[in-house]
Amino acid sequence: MNDLHHRGEDWRYVFAEADGCLSHKDRETLLKGAIDIYKDNKKRRAIKGDNFEGELVNTRRDTYWPGSFVGRSIEGKLETDKGEACVHVIIARYQDPSWN
Repeated sequence: MNDLHHRGEDWRYVFAEADGCLSHKDRETLLKGAIDIYKDNKKRRAIKGDNFEGELVNTRRDTYWPGSFVGRSIEGKLETDKGEACVHVIIARYQDPSWN
């Protein structure tokens, strides 16, 4: 599980399916796009990075990941400089346990 700060909030994410050819910068672009469609309650969003372009889809379903991580499932089909790729990321707003 990893962390990302975007739109004034902290987020946790895990790639259930990732494409290893994306750079760190392109992965961050992809993650921010996933957060944006979740927060804006959109179903689909075109996305473009330095070495990819494609579409993200908000499945509007929660996905459980081993280790008790639950988040929104965002999937995407991308064209990269190395060919077609599929991604699946699970995102969740981070809530500090001390707030409970």
